[in-house]
Amino acid sequence: MQTSELLARHGFKPSHVYLLELIPIIEMMWADEKNQAAEVKIIRIITQRHLDMLNQFAEGVTVISSADVDEFLNKLTTTRPSAELLKALRDITIDHLKNKGQLQAKNQTIFNYCVDMAAACVAQFPYQFDERIVESEKQLLLELIQALDLNADEPVSMLRA
Repeated sequence: MQTSELLARHGFKPSHVYLLELIPIIEMMWADEKNQAAEVKIIRIITQRHLDMLNQFAEGVTVISSADVDEFLNKLTTTRPSAELLKALRDITIDHLKNKGQLQAKNQTIFNYCVDMAAACVAQFPYQFDERIVESEKQLLLELIQALDLNADEPVSMLRA
């Protein structure tokens, strides 16, 4: 089944395929079951960077409309999607990147953005050194290391607290 068909099953447009790389980052935003203003701002910045890159490769052709981008982000950032939906979208994302031969080229960037998202909002200082990233975020980071096919023995041991 094609990626666009899988997306349609979950209520997304075919053009949203261009935004799949944002899914793990959005999933990280919701790992602690809430989105915070700083996290929404970060996902908007990452999205703009992603769109700039797409437009650069497309030599100025608009690949996805701003309305479609807003619809995608609003659907996934204003109200918490179910964990099942986020996991299904992550699986679609990973399969899509593998099928396009792009997983290895993009996995580290996606993971780095996920770490940035996890560290975006913490309890007020002073906090314990192991409280900066909450347990649910650490668990998701470990899952993403495997899903993104990162060879990261050292980071895995660092994330286990």
